Amino acid sequence: MKFRLWPSSLAARTALVLLAGLAVVQMAGLTIHALDRLDVQRLAQSRDLAIRVAGVYRTMALTDPSRRATVITEMHRGPDLLATLSASPPQVDLPEMPIPETFTEADAHALANQPLAITQEIQPAPVDTTPAAPEVPRDAKAS
Repeated sequence: MKFRLWPSSLAARTALVLLAGLAVVQMAGLTIHALDRLDVQRLAQSRDLAIRVAGVYRTMALTDPSRRATVITEMHRGPDLLATLSASPPQVDLPEMPIPETFTEADAHALANQPLAITQEIQPAPVDTTPAAPEVPRDAKAS
């Protein structure tokens, strides 16, 4: 007896093709689910880090400048968050924002010096809003 990969009967071939297709669809679904889960996990970690950094920043902003070094060393930040104090803001390699050419500083000064005019016009309603009397059918008037 010889083992063959492709079955000889039509029912067996159909079942094999359906099972192979279901296996491919299942693998694609699991891959999409895993990638989505990784993305959600990355977003959650970013949010957690942002909350922790904001907490450290707020604590330092509300602390007296002479005590900031002491407070930051005593602060529990966790092993993966390193906070340091410096005399100046950090230098970040970001490109400068382009200045829009359509709106200049002179335009801003001109708009700031003009009073804001608000007008309100009241017009009568275009249709008669009084309630109409109910119509009585002619047959009811005769009786």
